[in-house]
Amino acid sequence: VTFFHPSVLLSVVGQAAAHCVATVVGLRMARAFELRRPAQTAAGAPRALVRFLGSGIAGTELTNALLTGNVGKARTGLWGRPAFWPNDTTNVMFLLNVFQSAMVLLVNHRGRPFCQGVLESRSFCASLAMTILFCIGVVTEIVPSLNQALEFAPFPDIAAKVSVLLLLLANAVGCWVANEVCVFFWRRDLWQAQRGHRVLAREGASGNGGGVADKEEELLEEETRKNVQILTLAACFGGYMILQAIF
Repeated sequence: VTFFHPSVLLSVVGQAAAHCVATVVGLRMARAFELRRPAQTAAGAPRALVRFLGSGIAGTELTNALLTGNVGKARTGLWGRPAFWPNDTTNVMFLLNVFQSAMVLLVNHRGRPFCQGVLESRSFCASLAMTILFCIGVVTEIVPSLNQALEFAPFPDIAAKVSVLLLLLANAVGCWVANEVCVFFWRRDLWQAQRGHRVLAREGASGNGGGVADKEEELLEEETRKNVQILTLAACFGGYMILQAIF
């Protein structure tokens, strides 16, 4: 199967579309967050004027100075370029970049019958869980010092945090659906193999009296159970952080 096979090519196109839609929605969402802040900035400039002067993405040095009240104290970075100033747009774009990178690895990992599945690899499960927990932790601001170290702008309200979390969830579901639909319609054999390998392994074990391959399957089953427990704990901790942020 080459890259131009429909199951691969259309899956990539569908996932790219999901990522692009999430990015556009996230950008508009971040601009809406700016409108929830006080109408007058710390420098006393009307927010409409600040938005007019800004670039709409990261904002110019003048825009950021007006937003933070540091007019006359504008910072400059390397080579005299405007230095970074945290804002709602950089918050959302950074989170989407990290989360989408994790989703690319998760959704496009074929697993059985080519290699170990996601749940059969401890390092894969742990890295994905930590990445998702990192995104949730930053959005919920459960560790304020972490957000400060990352130079994140504070989220305007709880509704903004919930909106970002729902955006990440929708992005993940969109990528997963795009891949599953393409594999189901154009690689039905692979779709069935990925879901029936455990049943086939048990049937083979009952027919040959047990062997090295069967013992390896048992070890993988045990590793899968342990990884599921780890992911369950990670999900509980992520839910705890979300509840803490909402209530």
